[in-house]
Amino acid sequence: MQHIQYVAGRGKKVHIYLLGIAVLSGLITGSVYQAVKAPYPSALIHQFFAPVYNSMKISDYVWDSFMQSVILLAVMFLLGFFALGQPFGVLLLFYKGFGIGASSAMIYELFGIKGAVSIVFLVVPKASAIILMTMLGARELIRSSNYTLSCWTSHTEPNVNDNIFRLYCIKFLVLMISAAVISGIDAAVNLVYVKIG
Repeated sequence: MQHIQYVAGRGKKVHIYLLGIAVLSGLITGSVYQAVKAPYPSALIHQFFAPVYNSMKISDYVWDSFMQSVILLAVMFLLGFFALGQPFGVLLLFYKGFGIGASSAMIYELFGIKGAVSIVFLVVPKASAIILMTMLGARELIRSSNYTLSCWTSHTEPNVNDNIFRLYCIKFLVLMISAAVISGIDAAVNLVYVKIG
């Protein structure tokens, strides 16, 4: 057990770098995809990172943005119980980065320099908060999944601890509350920006 904890501790920094690379790869891929394909805006691709437009109610925007984050976090939470959940955590981070890159490229294509200003004030703050939230979720997923995998490969009995499970649940609950706060603040900023603009 001590050996498992030691390996997990040494891998912590590596995980952070890998998670950052996954997000960056998604950003680049999403930008290129949008620039080349120029698809019709889709929530599955752009993930509500684009600013609110007058055609969409602010309440719908907040709800849709929040629910997308909740679904993502719920998937991460469940994947943490699987021994081979780690690659999916990285893929989910890539997906988030893809959405940010595609949204930014779409806004710039539609509005040019004015769009670049919108990206700086509207997309970047929300994207930074969502990336941090998603990276924390992915890190917990990987830690939990690594432990499950280590129990399989080393044939050691799992250390069932109610406190550890409770802490795991609390961390994801806090992340979901953070998602609600991020969605609310983002909607308020967008509303003010639209009225000023």
